[in-house]
Amino acid sequence: MVVAIVVIALVLVALTGAALSVRIRKQYERAVVFRLGRVQGGARGPGLIAIVPLVDRVHRASLRIVTTRCTPDSRPNYG
Repeated sequence: MVVAIVVIALVLVALTGAALSVRIRKQYERAVVFRLGRVQGGARGPGLIAIVPLVDRVHRASLRIVTTRCTPDSRPNYG
């Protein structure tokens, strides 16, 4: 009985670790993975990204264009 509980606990820990080690990036995003503060391999593209839990940090960058409204009175007058 004790062996079954230990096996179930180990399986749950393994599944939790696997779930924490996968990140999904959208098509318009890129990810930079830092392992202990150092960049690992540059920017990673869209899709699944595998990381090491508690060691890697993922910073995402959006490639979308942000537009803002520019009123005539807020533009500089060069004339």
